[in-house]
Amino acid sequence: KANELGFIDKDIYTRDITWSETSFVYNGTAQAPTVTSVKIGDDVVPASEYKYSCSNNTNAGTATLTLTDKTVNNYIVDGYKNFTIQKAPLTIMADAKTKDYLDDDPELTFSVEGLQGADTKQMAVTKCVLQRDAGEEVVDGGYAITSSETTTNGNYTGTFVSSTLTIQPKNFGTGGTPPSGISVYVEKNNDANNPWSVSVYNGSKLFQASDFTFAVEETETEGSYI
Repeated sequence: KANELGFIDKDIYTRDITWSETSFVYNGTAQAPTVTSVKIGDDVVPASEYKYSCSNNTNAGTATLTLTDKTVNNYIVDGYKNFTIQKAPLTIMADAKTKDYLDDDPELTFSVEGLQGADTKQMAVTKCVLQRDAGEEVVDGGYAITSSETTTNGNYTGTFVSSTLTIQPKNFGTGGTPPSGISVYVEKNNDANNPWSVSVYNGSKLFQASDFTFAVEETETEGSYI
């Protein structure tokens, strides 16, 4: 006489399905446990009596393994058991940046480690708002780049790592025409002790006199150049 295994109430019957894997972490592909035994009471149902398939088993969350009968007639096998796919860890790292004194800030960007399968950064990180500490001076240690908000899609647990914006002294080189974007204005003073005044601009931003030194040769004339 055929025995019947009916998984109507999973809380009662899931204990009768045993599989080898006990933990799954999202990896971008479909995952399925390997069923090692199905029991009805103390009876082990032969593998020839059933087949199984999985659903909702790619993304993190609750997946389901479903048993179906092979109609061999010794047992009627029909049931399911849920398993969990955990979120994968994802590290979101602000990229280190450098700029010259008084230059505009570079675009703040980030990189990631821990992408799974064919996922891209844009797919995994749904929002990352970067900012940096205020300041425009050349200082040791630079300015921290942090995030005011970082979120990932449902397959990842994100961890944000801050970085640094370094402001370095403006390099004019020695002699010749100033670099692009730098304006130098030279004026003659009626002061024997301080015969010349020099103003230096980066676009519309004025360099402080303490930021540079200069020497004027007698052949240079009053005026300006860019």
